[in-house]
Amino acid sequence: MDKISLFCFGASYSVALVLNILYQYRPIRLLNILEITFALAGLFAQSWYLAWWQPPLAQQFGWFLLSSWILSTFYLYGIIHYRKIAWGVFVLPLIILLVTLAAFFPPAMDASGNRIGGLVSNIKTLGLLHVAFLLTATVVICLGSLASFMYLLHANQLKLKLAPGKGLAMLSLEKLETVIRFCIALSFPLLSMGLLIGLYLMLKNVEKLTGWSDPKIIGSSILWLAFLVLIYARYGFHLRGKQLASLTLTVFALLILCLILPHDLPQEVGK
Repeated sequence: MDKISLFCFGASYSVALVLNILYQYRPIRLLNILEITFALAGLFAQSWYLAWWQPPLAQQFGWFLLSSWILSTFYLYGIIHYRKIAWGVFVLPLIILLVTLAAFFPPAMDASGNRIGGLVSNIKTLGLLHVAFLLTATVVICLGSLASFMYLLHANQLKLKLAPGKGLAMLSLEKLETVIRFCIALSFPLLSMGLLIGLYLMLKNVEKLTGWSDPKIIGSSILWLAFLVLIYARYGFHLRGKQLASLTLTVFALLILCLILPHDLPQEVGK
């Protein structure tokens, strides 16, 4: 049943993406209404799924689903309030990607084979802070990567000197760069706090690790160092434009890689 539910809202988002692409070529109001309808149906199904099963955020399954749900709310806000911007063409593929990644990781089960519920019910104070910081950083990095991709595509459209009305409608390069800088400035402290708390929790449960070569430690360290390079490039070398956007996309790719790596959070942690 859970796989069918994943298929239900994943398929709804996919249909909404197709309708959005069609709308870019034929801006008919009916296509926009249908897109919003399918997107709302997907968000409703996903909200029901999360409320019913409450997959733990200690595993990738719940993490990917909640991240995609948050991005879905941003997407719906964007297509309703900024209809002239090709927002869905960029956001929906990322939402579908996160839902697809969730399908590759089985839901958490207890010793009896029953699904474990409660998004954060078994995580104590420090664990909650760890999850909150990293989840917020994940969403902000995703938004920054979307703005970066839009920036690179928009810059290419301007370079090709397309005729008015041709190409995808996007925010100006200046506004997109502002969004990228904001996401970088916000996500780095969130990521740093989340990783520091996570390191403390792992050291408290050091017997569960396989040493400093543990994939969780290596992946998190690489991601944090990549972000440190991004921050230094932005504020030290005043990196801007295409270089900043490309580097942000690289950090996003590392984030997805780190999320795929094993990162179970001990259930009885915190204070």
